[in-house]
Amino acid sequence: KVIAEKSAPLDGRPGRLLAAEGRNGDTAVRLHARFVVDGVRLYQVAATGAKGGVDQNGIETFLDSFKLAAR
Repeated sequence: KVIAEKSAPLDGRPGRLLAAEGRNGDTAVRLHARFVVDGVRLYQVAATGAKGGVDQNGIETFLDSFKLAAR
């Protein structure tokens, strides 16, 4: 289930941030992802883990570390 979604351009390219929750068997899990479109390419970076078991600052640092090379 998507719980949050927002526009997140990266270096002038369109992008989105997404958070979703679900289950893996008996375990509640959460997904955080960044999507970026560059021409005909779609890039995706994602972090998943047990709900409440992943450090939010660490997730943001990881997603923000994604960069595209100069065109």
